[in-house]
Amino acid sequence: MKLKQLHWEIIVFSLTFLAMVARHSALESWYLAVPKINDHNSMTTVWLAACNSGYLFSYAIGNFISGYLEDRYPLRYLISGALFISSALYCALMTLGFSDVYIPELFVAHWILQGIFQSAVWPGVVAVMGNWFEGERRGSWMGIWSSCASIGDIVGAQFTGLIYIFHGSWMIGLLPFAIFQVVIGLIFIFTIKDSPQQKFSPEEIKMMTYNEGARESLVDNHKHKKGIPFSKAIVLPGVIAYSLNYACVKFLYYGLSMWLPYFLDNRIDKKSLTGVLASLLDAGGVFGSVACGWAGDKLGFKSIIIVIFLVCSLPLLFLFQLGTESIYWLYFIVIPGAGFFIAGASNIISSAIAVDLAQNPDIENKDEAMATVTGIVDGTGGFGAAVGVLIMGLLSDYSWLWVFLFMIATGILAIVCILHIAWRDFRTLRNRRQAIRTSG
Repeated sequence: MKLKQLHWEIIVFSLTFLAMVARHSALESWYLAVPKINDHNSMTTVWLAACNSGYLFSYAIGNFISGYLEDRYPLRYLISGALFISSALYCALMTLGFSDVYIPELFVAHWILQGIFQSAVWPGVVAVMGNWFEGERRGSWMGIWSSCASIGDIVGAQFTGLIYIFHGSWMIGLLPFAIFQVVIGLIFIFTIKDSPQQKFSPEEIKMMTYNEGARESLVDNHKHKKGIPFSKAIVLPGVIAYSLNYACVKFLYYGLSMWLPYFLDNRIDKKSLTGVLASLLDAGGVFGSVACGWAGDKLGFKSIIIVIFLVCSLPLLFLFQLGTESIYWLYFIVIPGAGFFIAGASNIISSAIAVDLAQNPDIENKDEAMATVTGIVDGTGGFGAAVGVLIMGLLSDYSWLWVFLFMIATGILAIVCILHIAWRDFRTLRNRRQAIRTSG
């Protein structure tokens, strides 16, 4: 039975991981296409910024809706449907490019629609992972799994760059990733199971390697999904605090991801290093996600680890401003370091923490709150990222010093949002260890 369980956990882990890689690689290909699209007179920087803002705002709104729906209807259908529609929209965008039609309003409308439909992917795959990976091992597995976004960015950047060597068209660069989304969507819809109870009988679940509480929950859950009301989900302990925290943290990560190439282009003359340095942010995020998830499980309190990660990120944000052409090597330390601490914390908050928040004893069936809570956390994060990126763009016209001071202030605010939770968990941990020493 353990081998059968492991077999299905590998399938679930791999397909949910690839679903996010498909989504993020296509997005990264678009970001690399922006300079080529900007060459057209009608597609000004202002309009391209409107595409990004439209996407972030619609993605944030879509998260609240998608999370609500995915706790009520089959996850694999909604996730696959989102990948199919997103791919169709990319095909429509490429058709505009091949037809040499660059109407800014159409591009903005496209990205608003992309934000709405793509928002169904993250809450859904997090809920599937939360259903299959229970108990004390969830943080470690989620830490490894949540690196999917960073891996997707790296895959998108490297493959698009390779395509541009042989063909300069941004449409050709985007095409493989649109196809990739369809392929993953098809495999997903015919292979994945939303939860163990869709694959195993109650007798088999009792033999699985979950803790007792998780097994009982899975055995009892053989009824139609009802979900929980949005009004009940948002007042669950910790949901508002972590949602506000994630609004700040997601802005820090997205702000660096979107503006880092432009910042480096104005800071160092070695243009060939810009792409390499930008990829180091995602590479740091991969290792940071794994480390944050593992440390959270090891300590037993993820809030303490997240606060430590965010505190460590603050001096690195300040060091960005000190780098110059003469000491460009500093960025080889600062950028992956920022990715490690900021992306690491960001990925764990939006995955493992969101799932943990749904595990409330007042909820009859905890599996039916995961997508709703994840949607609330990620949706609030999307709003924070959208507003923060807009402010960041305005400040960059004056001075990059103001940009990084704003980011540092945002990082401090993120810490403040969950400081009371971390302090409570720290006291619990201290009392527990004191009790162990006393009894020993």
